[in-house]
Amino acid sequence: MRQNPLFCVSVLLLLFQLNSAAQGKYPVAKMYAFKQKKISGINKKAVDPDGKKVAVKANSLQYLFYLECWPGKEIKVTAIWIKGIAYNTEAEKITAPVIAQKQIKTTSQPDTLVPETSNNVISVEATTKKANTISVSGKQLSASNEILIVYEWGNKAYYLAVKSVKEIAPQINK
Repeated sequence: MRQNPLFCVSVLLLLFQLNSAAQGKYPVAKMYAFKQKKISGINKKAVDPDGKKVAVKANSLQYLFYLECWPGKEIKVTAIWIKGIAYNTEAEKITAPVIAQKQIKTTSQPDTLVPETSNNVISVEATTKKANTISVSGKQLSASNEILIVYEWGNKAYYLAVKSVKEIAPQINK
């Protein structure tokens, strides 16, 4: 049985349109956001050999952000708002999967932060505090969400909001 060439071309065009529609109109396919406690490895009651108390680093909290972008879509992350405070950012393309190794021995597997994907993955880090330069709608979003990432694509600003962030196993420093 011979296929009609027009039918084959129509099916191919339909598949292409469905694939394009699945990618959506935004460049970011998915955002991954995590928080992780950083625990000082020094005992809080530590003393040096002379019997003097040793200065102890305080425990802190770090945030880990990853953006999965559709192929061919280049974005620029301009700010991250964490609990209503704006920060400058540094972004870097990385390869997936991203796996967090557990430092405390458990029977469970390491956490996969970003699964393997053919899309582009960008690691975003909050750096220094930033002056408040966000729109009114952005301020409202940052007030009602734990995380708000602001990025530019095609000379237009976009927002990605996360109500609450998943906490992963702590990082224990030596």
